[in-house]
Amino acid sequence: LSASDLALVTRQLATLVKSALPLEEALLAVSQQTDKPKVRNTMLGVRSKVMEGHTLADGFADFPSSFPEIYRATIAASEDQAERLG
Repeated sequence: LSASDLALVTRQLATLVKSALPLEEALLAVSQQTDKPKVRNTMLGVRSKVMEGHTLADGFADFPSSFPEIYRATIAASEDQAERLG
């Protein structure tokens, strides 16, 4: 994903998740809101991984050329903190 695509996807996901939409549905919505096939397919791939029970960071890890290491590490750290806070 380009930097602008990544920024847009991040903003969209944050907005949808903050509005209490389940992550799987938020990922689907983001995939449906783009006209770029690469973004759509990437987000559907991430959603598939999440629906299998993996973390969002694990889903992003399947697409290392789209989601840089620092991005994935930030997501993983956030998920770890959320889990600890319960």
